[in-house]
Amino acid sequence: MARPKKYVRPVIRRKCHHCGKMATKPFTFQIVPSYKNVTDIPVYLRGSTKIPRTELKGDRKIQEFHY
Repeated sequence: MARPKKYVRPVIRRKCHHCGKMATKPFTFQIVPSYKNVTDIPVYLRGSTKIPRTELKGDRKIQEFHY
């Protein structure tokens, strides 16, 4: 007999932007705007604090769609 699960994933419900139905296991599609100039790209540092793409602001704000 199998052991019971310790963690149960919470059910996430989102409305589909395409058909309007409610999805219990949504697929998120994110569109991140590109940089206009190569010199605007920040330098990558491995140990520095990272900003999640959902928290970008201004002209770097993402568009998120649910399927």
